[in-house]
Amino acid sequence: MEVFKSFRKQQMEFNKQLIEEFHGQHEYIENRLEERDRLLVESMRQTLEARKEITAAENMEKKK
Repeated sequence: MEVFKSFRKQQMEFNKQLIEEFHGQHEYIENRLEERDRLLVESMRQTLEARKEITAAENMEKKK
């Protein structure tokens, strides 16, 4: 019976460590995805702004 209690305690500690590691990995992934999305949106905004400027310049040329 004592062996079982010892094994159970070890297993509980192992499970606790595994869950903590999982949470750490999950948080890391969440943060990386948020950063990726932020950079992607910023890049899309810059591209859109550049296209607007090009279109405006082309329209000015056509009017001349």
